[in-house]
Amino acid sequence: MAMNGAQALVKLLENHGVTHVFGIPGTKIDSVFIALLDSKIELALCAGVPPHMMLPITLDVGTNKHELLEDPLYLGLRQERVRDAAYDECIDEFVQAAPELFPRCGIQWEDFANIDATPILGRCRDKVCTYNDDIQGTAAIALEGAWLAQGRARNWLFDVNGLITAARRDLADFQKPFAHEHPPLTSFVEAVEALRPTCIIGVSTAPKLFNRQVIEAMHRRAYPRDEL
Repeated sequence: MAMNGAQALVKLLENHGVTHVFGIPGTKIDSVFIALLDSKIELALCAGVPPHMMLPITLDVGTNKHELLEDPLYLGLRQERVRDAAYDECIDEFVQAAPELFPRCGIQWEDFANIDATPILGRCRDKVCTYNDDIQGTAAIALEGAWLAQGRARNWLFDVNGLITAARRDLADFQKPFAHEHPPLTSFVEAVEALRPTCIIGVSTAPKLFNRQVIEAMHRRAYPRDEL
C-alpha cells in the first residue's frame, strides 16, 4: 500500500551522480546532502511540480579518493568507482527500473561528469522523460545565445587541455562538432590574443580562469563592448 502511494506521488526523480557537486570533481557522497539544499528541484517548483512529488536519489558507485576509503566516518560505498561497461549497466538498470516503480516520472540528472552525462542522455532520451541541468541548462543556454548572435563558425571552445581544434585526438564525440582548424593553444590568454573574441563565457567552474592577464588581453583588443 505504501509503495502504491509512492507510485502515485513521485513525478520527478532527481538523480545525483556524485562525480561532481557544484562542479567540484571527486566530491564525497556526504556532499550530496549539501547539494540538495541548493537542488534544481527548486526550479521544478517554479514549473508547478509540488515538492511532495519529487524524490532525490543518489547512485553510489564508489570513490577514487583513497583517503575517503580509509575514513571510518565515510558514508559511501567503500570501493573504487565502477567504470565502463559495469557503470553503463548500473545506469541502464536504474533508467529501466525508475518508470516501472514510478510510472510517468521524469528523471533529472545532476552532478554527472561530462564524459558520462552526454552518453547517458543519448542512451535514455527516447526511453524516459529526462533532462540534465549541467548539460542542457547552464552551458547550453549560454552557448545557444552565442550561436543565435554569431553562428557556430564564430564560436570557439576551450577546455582543460586547451583550444578545441580538429587536430586534437582526445576529444569526446560531443566535442567534435565544435572543433575548428587552428594551431594548438593550451594557454587561455594565448587563445584570447589569437582569436580576439568579443565575448568570453565561463561554464566549466574552473576557478580563477578569468584572471588579470585574461582581462588585460581582452582590453588590449580595444573592442568597446566586450563582455565577460
